[in-house]
Parts: sequence; C-alpha cells; structure tokens
Amino acid sequence: MTTVGILLDHRVYLRLQSGRTGNERMELYHKAARRLGLKLIYMCLSGTNLRRREVRGFVRMGNRYIRSTQAIPGVIHNRSFPHGRLERIRLRGLAQYSYMFNAQNRYSKYSIHRLLQQDPWLSQHLPTSQSYSRHNLRRMMRFYDTLFIKPQRGSIGRGIMRIQRRKSGLWTIQSSSGSYTISKKAILYKVQRKVGSRQYMIQEAINLASYYGRPYDIRVSVQRGQSGKWQITGMVGKVARKGSHVTNVAKGGTVKRCEMLFRHSRLPVHTTRARVIRASLQFANFLGRKLYRLGDLGLDIGINEEGKAYFIEMNCRDQRYSFAKAGLNRAFYRAYETPLRYAAYIARRRRGASFIA
Repeated sequence: MTTVGILLDHRVYLRLQSGRTGNERMELYHKAARRLGLKLIYMCLSGTNLRRREVRGFVRMGNRYIRSTQAIPGVIHNRSFPHGRLERIRLRGLAQYSYMFNAQNRYSKYSIHRLLQQDPWLSQHLPTSQSYSRHNLRRMMRFYDTLFIKPQRGSIGRGIMRIQRRKSGLWTIQSSSGSYTISKKAILYKVQRKVGSRQYMIQEAINLASYYGRPYDIRVSVQRGQSGKWQITGMVGKVARKGSHVTNVAKGGTVKRCEMLFRHSRLPVHTTRARVIRASLQFANFLGRKLYRLGDLGLDIGINEEGKAYFIEMNCRDQRYSFAKAGLNRAFYRAYETPLRYAAYIARRRRGASFIA
C-alpha cells in the first residue's frame, strides 16, 4: 500500500488527537485515502530525522491517531508554512528525499505578477501593477482613480489599503484602521507611513462585478489529479462585507454560489463560468511550468462588469472552507481527494523508470 505524507503546521499536528484542527478537515483526507487505497502519515517538520531518513507522525487507526515512526514517504503534500531558519532547513532537506509538491507555498505577489506578464494571453488578464515606491504611487495616481496597495507577502487581506480619487480632488484611503478623505500629499504620507520598510505593490483596482453593491471575486480550486493534469475542483464566490474593500471571508466577507452572483450581475452564467475556467486553467498550467513541483492552487479571479476574468492572486495553501460555507460539499471533499489522487499518480510514476522529477 502506498504511503503519502501530509505535512502540517506544528500547531495543527499537535491538535490531531483532539480533533480540533481548525480549517483542516482530517476526516476528509481519511475518507479519500480509504477510497483510493492509500496510507497516510500526518507529519510536522519537528518530527523529521534527516540523518536516519525517518519521520515521526500519526497514522489513523479506526477513530484514533496512533504515533508512528516510518521511513520518509516517497510523496508528501505540503500543507505547512515553515517558521524560522531551522524549519526552512528541515523543509528543504525533506524535499530532497521525497517528491514534495507545493514544497514552496509562499511567493511574492509581485513576482508572480511579473512572471505571468511573460505570457501575451495571460498579460491581458492582469491588473496593471507596480512594486511600491513613493514615486510609483505618485505616477499611478495620475492614471488611475482607484488603486490597491497591498503587501507582497501576506494572506487573508491583511494590510491591504485602497485609495480612491474624489470629484473634489481629494483622496479617500480605506484600510483596517478606518477611512479618511484627505489631500493627495497627505495620502502619499499616510501610505508611506503604513508601508514603512516592508515590500508592497500598487495595483489598478478592477471595477469588479457586485452583489447588492458589494464587490465579489471567485475563488477557484485548481489542482493536479490522477492524470497529473490541472483540473478545476470547485469555484465559489467571495463577497465583501458592506463598506469593505476586501472580499476575504476572514475579514467578514461572505460566500455565494457563482451562478447566483453571475445572474445578479446580469452576466451570462455559462459563458462567464467558461471564461473563469479557461483563465484559471491557463494560469495554473503556466505557473505549473515555471514554479517548482506545484500541484494545488487556490486562485482568486476577479470578474469585471463586462464579464472579463482577471487574475488577482494565487494561494498555495488554499484553506478550502469557502466551499463548505457555501454548501458545496462535493467540491469541499474533492479539494481533499484530488491532491491524494495526484500523490498516487506521482508514486506510480516514481516506481517507473520513465519518471523525471
């Protein structure tokens, strides 16, 4: 029986036995592994012994998790974010002895944007973006009435600011600390103060389609499956809370089925869905060729009022719970099963002489 490693953050790993694993639904991994005839070992970086090529982890036996020490599995799905130098060293070492997909799951948002610009078709589906500097912000404020200033690294909408030109010539800045309408000079000072020495990017604000006045985007789960090819596992809409500039569920956004949102926006449902699917697969295929051992993505795709799809950002550790919140239980389960199908595919290929990592 093929053994697949699921590499977890230390905090989630410690909660396995209590069942309080937050957004990680281990029972879905277990259900998928039984259906696929796989054996899983749940691991964390602190339990690796690279010298002995062993890992200490948990295996599921009935309804219990039992501690087990085993050889490093041949395939590992990385669901962890390494913290600190020691964990990063262990992650790199572990990836040398196993085919670990999504081994690197943190990328600069701007570096991904620059990468996607290399493809002529994909570049048409990107908002105009620049790395942050006071000079670049001043220049983009001349050409765009609304801009986002966002951290190049970060998640769940933390640190994102939106600035918008008013008819009076003043600008409104909106952030987690509130909303202010001030002069252009004051905006430049305010943004610089919030950015400090951290890496940010400036991005044109797409005129997103809205639901009762609240903008929305689409979270698309794109994963490699049993054939090794990218496929769409599920799609769900994320609607910003009233008055907010971010759609993240962790920041008060709500989830809705895509079909409902498209109808509300008077967009043709089948055509718009097909556009999102095509763009998502194109983005995943391109990134899969450029980035090391990528197999599991959550893409945020914006739709403007004409139904054109835009790339907003990618997540290499998609939390998946948006599907459950929207009642899309089949997609929620498949988001756990599909990476295991890919792991089984990799394991078969590694046993064959033709496999090339």
